Amino acid sequence: MNRVDFLYLSQEDIIKAGGLDFNIFIDTLEKILGTHAKGDFVQPLKPYLKRKEQTHVADRIIAMPSYVGGDFDISGIKWISSASQNPVKYNLPRASGVIILNDSEKGIPVAVMDATLINLMRTAAVSGVATKYLARENSRKIGIIGAGIIGKMQVKAVHNVIPEINEIKVYDLNKERAIHWSNTLEKEIGVKIIIAKSAQDALQNADIIITSTTAEEGYIEGDWIKKGSLFLNVSLNDPKFDVILKADKIIVDDWEQCNRKDKVLNKMYKQKLISEQDIHAELGEIVLKQKTGRISEDEIIFFNPMGMSVEDIGSAYTIYKRAKDLGIGTTLSLWEKPIGV
Repeated sequence: MNRVDFLYLSQEDIIKAGGLDFNIFIDTLEKILGTHAKGDFVQPLKPYLKRKEQTHVADRIIAMPSYVGGDFDISGIKWISSASQNPVKYNLPRASGVIILNDSEKGIPVAVMDATLINLMRTAAVSGVATKYLARENSRKIGIIGAGIIGKMQVKAVHNVIPEINEIKVYDLNKERAIHWSNTLEKEIGVKIIIAKSAQDALQNADIIITSTTAEEGYIEGDWIKKGSLFLNVSLNDPKFDVILKADKIIVDDWEQCNRKDKVLNKMYKQKLISEQDIHAELGEIVLKQKTGRISEDEIIFFNPMGMSVEDIGSAYTIYKRAKDLGIGTTLSLWEKPIGV
């Protein structure tokens, strides 16, 4: 029997299999980050496909392959595009893509699935894990820059971990978008959202700071950041260097991935403002208690997730297994009998 089938999962299929359940994703991400900290993974540096006319930092297509060991034992690749003009010009998401999962021994594909939702959820879930281990327990105020879908999911992940959050301040260059975002999210999580007058107004009293923009240059000042806050730098370049220099701890998901061209930590590294020794830990090391997380109420902690393929592939595998168990998805044939055997 040489027939090979694989499971196709649309975005709608993924939702049916638990694709919007933060409990599933945060639990899965903790396990993935622990596996990463143990070194049981293979993750090449991701190549960027970027045409010369694509001058915006957020315009590119990225190939993200990896193997995740441990209980996952799965290989795969995420092929994810980003086009900054999509939401306004075409009414499409900025990011879109597909994930292919491969049997680790045979190498054959076992699933092809939408990457757009997986990408959103795992990005938010990483911040959820960071919040669990790095935020003050009495954190109640979120300040966020960027009223888009990424920011919305980030807030929902943080709120999932700290349901006592009682104030959210949002700032966006487009005030109408911020108002619509706020009205929608208020109904979903039941927390009052305030439209900030400026970026500084949104952040200066926040316990947890979230950036979710496509800004190419830093604008956030170090003196906006209060003691005891957790800065979730989901964007690329929003904080000025003094924000990072003010932090008591700098934590990343993966230093090698973070220290890439055009990213804020890489810019500081090239200017010799920070070194690898200034990185306190990778998040998985804190999950496994190999290194300390927050040790005082006054610590400012700067968390910079670059986004790792192992997070995508491990998350996708979790959803794939749930879909198989629930009979969700479409089985397609790769071949009936292969040529070349």
